[in-house]
Amino acid sequence: MNVTLDGVTVTIDGNDIIGDVSIEIRTGEMHGIVGPNGSGKSTLLRCLYRALRPAKGRALIDGDDIWRQLSARQAAQRRAIVPQDSTVDFDFSVRETVAMGRAPHQRLLERDNLADNEIVDGALTTVG
Repeated sequence: MNVTLDGVTVTIDGNDIIGDVSIEIRTGEMHGIVGPNGSGKSTLLRCLYRALRPAKGRALIDGDDIWRQLSARQAAQRRAIVPQDSTVDFDFSVRETVAMGRAPHQRLLERDNLADNEIVDGALTTVG
């Protein structure tokens, strides 16, 4: 999967929080976003998972603009997010948390099936 931010600017309350940021991450690459608190790292990532729409620029997954070309469901089927500041008040196991990533691939209230369980098992095996 290729992920691209192309000239992304995020404006909140009339202030540019991030200005004209571009980055491309190709399949198999690993990148880090570093900077002091308040520098816009999380804001930038929120543009990739559709929590915050850029005022300018584009966020792309495999060349498709996640705001203009993909529905929320289609975008969710292509990427998964586990934020570090989650406020879940339930004791979910790691497996249950990973299985939640199957939700965009299922119909409303559909239970996990054998194929879903195999995908979750494979993901857990991959990351150890």
